[in-house]
Order: sequence, then structure tokens, then C-alpha cells
Amino acid sequence: MVTQTRLPLLLVVVLATVASSTCPSDWLQGEDVCMWVSSNKTKWYIAWEVCRNMDSHLGFIESQQENDFVEGVLVALNKSEVWSGLSDLKVEGSFVWWDEEAVTYTNFADGEPSANGHTGNDTDEYADQDCVALKHSNNFKWSDEYCFEDFYYFCRMDPSEE
Repeated sequence: MVTQTRLPLLLVVVLATVASSTCPSDWLQGEDVCMWVSSNKTKWYIAWEVCRNMDSHLGFIESQQENDFVEGVLVALNKSEVWSGLSDLKVEGSFVWWDEEAVTYTNFADGEPSANGHTGNDTDEYADQDCVALKHSNNFKWSDEYCFEDFYYFCRMDPSEE
């Protein structure tokens, strides 16, 4: 049974599927975004490379509207944990997107990012949580995770002009 709170998110997916004429055939289209979701789980680094090989980028989210679209797709596809393109791999506690663009919108869960501000020394249990995932257990709020975990992932590209 679909709850009332999830119904609008499912409608986003249905509408996105209908409007996919400017995205590749196996991609979903939201407003100004094409999205592809993996059917397999892998590590963050591999997900980043797979997206790059498809002339796209490991998913990034720049607004609440985009976050709602991504969440709706993930709920509809029954994905539990999904990598995004956000990380603090270069500078601990300084999260940036795949292109090193500054973050203008976030949707971290309470207490996240858990590694933010940690020192990175051997006694710091959270210091190696450098890659950001959207997790069903957090209502798809963001959390920093170990990059070597196996999660689903999503790729993003701009729709082509036709």
C-alpha cells in the first residue's frame, strides 16, 4: 500500500518517465536533469568511473526540488542506499561535488556528516567516512559513509537540446 506521503514522490517518477524525450532511452528525466540508477551495488570510486564512462557524473543535487525527484525515483525503484557524487576526499570536513564545486544545498540527516570536523587520526572512527550516500533508513537524508561500502548509485547529466 502506498502511503499518502509517498504518493507525490511516485507521481514524480511517473511524470519523469513520460517526459524522457531529451534523455537517453534508459534514463529518467526530471526538470532540467537526466538520471540513471544502477541495478547493482558497488564502491563509490567505481560508481564515479561508471558514470564518467557514460558521459555523465555521479549524482549531484542542487535544490530541494531535485532532492525530491531523486528520492521519488529511489523509492519507486526500491533502492536502500545510493551513492551521490558528494565527498570530502580532498579536505576532511569540506564537502564538494565531483567537479569540486562548492555545495549550495544539503540534506544531511541529524548528526551527519558524522566525520565532519574529525581529525583523521588512527583513533578517530569516523575520519574515513568521506563519501556521501542517500539512505532509506534516514528517509533518504544524506550521510557520510566509508567509500568502500557497496551501495547502488545514480548518474546525472543535463538533458540534450532538441
